[in-house]
Amino acid sequence: MAFNAKIMPVKVLDKSGSGYYSWIAEGIHYATDNGSRVISLSLGGGADSEILRNAVKYAYENGVTVIAAAGNDASSTISYPAAYDDYVIAVGATRYDESLAYYSNYGPSLDLVAPGGDLNIDQNGDGYKDGVLQNTFNPNTKRTNDFNYWFFQGTSMATPHVSGVAALLIAHGNANTPDEIRSALQETARDDGDPGRDDTYGWGIVDAYAALQWTATPNNPPIADADGPCTGIEGTVLTFDGSGSFDPDGDFLTYTWNFDDGNGNSIVNSTHIYEADGIYAVTLIVNDGEVDSDPNTTTATISDVDPIAAFSYSPTNPTAGSPVQFTDKSTTHDGIISWNWNFGDGNTSAEFEPTHTYGVPGTFMVTLEVSNDRCSGTVSHNVEILPIMPIASFADVTPACSPYTVQFVNTSQNAMTYFWDFGDGSSSNEENPEHTYYRGGSYIVRLTAIGPGGQDKYQQMVEVYQSPTAMLDVSPTTVYVNDKAVKCFNLSSYGDTYLWEFGDGETDSIFEPYHVYMEEGIYDITLHVYSENGCEDVYTLSPAVTVLPAGVLRYPTAFKPNKTGPTGGGVPGDPNLINTVFFPPIQQQIDDYHLQIFNRWGEKLFESTDINIGWDGYYKGTLCKQDVYVWQVKGRFNNGKPYRQAGDITLLH
Repeated sequence: MAFNAKIMPVKVLDKSGSGYYSWIAEGIHYATDNGSRVISLSLGGGADSEILRNAVKYAYENGVTVIAAAGNDASSTISYPAAYDDYVIAVGATRYDESLAYYSNYGPSLDLVAPGGDLNIDQNGDGYKDGVLQNTFNPNTKRTNDFNYWFFQGTSMATPHVSGVAALLIAHGNANTPDEIRSALQETARDDGDPGRDDTYGWGIVDAYAALQWTATPNNPPIADADGPCTGIEGTVLTFDGSGSFDPDGDFLTYTWNFDDGNGNSIVNSTHIYEADGIYAVTLIVNDGEVDSDPNTTTATISDVDPIAAFSYSPTNPTAGSPVQFTDKSTTHDGIISWNWNFGDGNTSAEFEPTHTYGVPGTFMVTLEVSNDRCSGTVSHNVEILPIMPIASFADVTPACSPYTVQFVNTSQNAMTYFWDFGDGSSSNEENPEHTYYRGGSYIVRLTAIGPGGQDKYQQMVEVYQSPTAMLDVSPTTVYVNDKAVKCFNLSSYGDTYLWEFGDGETDSIFEPYHVYMEEGIYDITLHVYSENGCEDVYTLSPAVTVLPAGVLRYPTAFKPNKTGPTGGGVPGDPNLINTVFFPPIQQQIDDYHLQIFNRWGEKLFESTDINIGWDGYYKGTLCKQDVYVWQVKGRFNNGKPYRQAGDITLLH
């Protein structure tokens, strides 16, 4: 496109079209250092890079015009390095109908657009998709020896159009520096979007012919107009109007205000607040994009303002005898240096935020006077001091077992009369009442304390543990020694654990035990009942059980009969002859009795139903031989309990 131009190809990406910013930066430095006037970058990335920024800055500062593709993401964010506005001309892509291509990036950093193609349509009707035709190697095989014509699309196709026009301008001689080339391209671009620059087309579609007609015009410096002079009050908003400033060439202006108090801004119609009175020299400088105007100065005369006295106090409902905190709410722009408080009860203070205690209730006029170095302000408010509110309270009540007599200890303050609600339907007006809870439960005790300042309420939960009730019964009430067990019936209530005392030194802890007495006598039975909270009750049944002697029957293991002849088995009265008859020498509580004697072959030799008639060792009048014999006895004790025993007896000669 450009006459007498030479192309310097610099490879900065690999064969797949990818690479690092450092590679691109190195290529930019190489092209700049080797005489390039225009660098065309049909590439880009999504991230900012200091290395890449410095590279395009280096090219710009060395007189090289850098032109880069905006990117193909259909995004409102321009790719890098095209997004470096101060150093690079960003190029978007249009279709045949000059509308923005669907893939092209756009946004505030976009400068120009140029044909980039659209392979999805054929708007010119030539039978080919509307790509940009390029003579290059096969993009599918990437074989460098396979050259042909291929259609492409993208901002990478649009960028060379703009780069070619830039080279044409340099060749033509009507623009040489990067700024001149930018101005020539942007000022002559065909505006296809909103009037002027917009984010869709930038300054418009590049126009090579119009750019060649462009000539640089001399710049006339702008004229600043700070308006004024102005007057105001410290702490209030003052407006400065710079709209009277203008540029003879019609260029866009930027504004720099200096308000002479260390502050400034860049708004054409600026507002500012001065914190101190005085006369300030306000200066405005405007810039048309190339040069600053001469400073234009006006004055702002700021007047002092009296301090505004104000205060608050807390609590909002103060009471006599309690401190009241006064808080200064005064405002001024010169600083308050003194405070004079009058509390309305004959007391004063010069503190910044004093605390004062009123001894009696009433309404007091409180006055605050504040001063700066020149002026003062005063404010007064009525402060109502209320009687002291009573504080209802009573000492903690520890849990206990019923019946629980509680001596309540009243710890209320500032009260004269009281009302107690014990939570069980009972109440009292005493100061320190005593009350008995007969049943277990949780009782909410409420105390109302009444005084000159009003009334207050306090409540506390009183826990009363239900005490158990011990009660028992037994059956039978009369037994024999080591005989029938006595059943103990537990008639208690609210118990969790139990201890039985049977009166014979024995105890048990089950709910309803059985007990057998081993000695005769009359016994009391005691039951201890415990709750899980440690409450206890005890009950003794007296007398509970009468224990009678039990039946006993015991026989010897050998005897020696009288050899003089049968004796009839009667129990001898002579103690020396007691062993001549086999009978039970130990016998108690025997009712029925039946004794039988057998030899080793099971032949019955003797039988008696009289406990006082035993076996004399004879059978049918003949003394039995010395041997071992078997005896068997059965019957009934006096308590009706049957018995059966058996054993062997040795008959000796």
